[in-house]
Amino acid sequence: METLKTLRRKEMISQVLNNKEIVLFKKTIPAGTTETLQSRVKADATIEQCQIRFYSGQVGTLEVYPFIEARGNMVRPLYTAVTTGEKFLSGDDDLFVFDLSEPVKYDDFIKVTVSNTGSYDYTLFVVMTLDYAKGLERAVML
Repeated sequence: METLKTLRRKEMISQVLNNKEIVLFKKTIPAGTTETLQSRVKADATIEQCQIRFYSGQVGTLEVYPFIEARGNMVRPLYTAVTTGEKFLSGDDDLFVFDLSEPVKYDDFIKVTVSNTGSYDYTLFVVMTLDYAKGLERAVML
């Protein structure tokens, strides 16, 4: 028999999980092409994390540029290299995970533009975690 404390704990865990969304961008990108994938934000939220996976053999041929397109077409990159200023990532058998505290509003778009500069088709794999709990209040503005 479950105690009241256990039931409350399960209810709290369920509420936390229900306030988060995992946005997956996964697509095979043909050689020599550039594509943009997008997902519309369903309510005010905070992007908490971005994961970009590069599979073995890609050898820097996929250039992945994650960004937010807000109302009014304002674009905010989610990544900028400190040393070079580049706004894209590339790799070979790498997993880049970076924590964010990026506010997004209802009807903004989370987008990923990917260029395949190689001679073979490669798979794009990007995962972003959004937290809808308290919407924009969770974001840490710098």
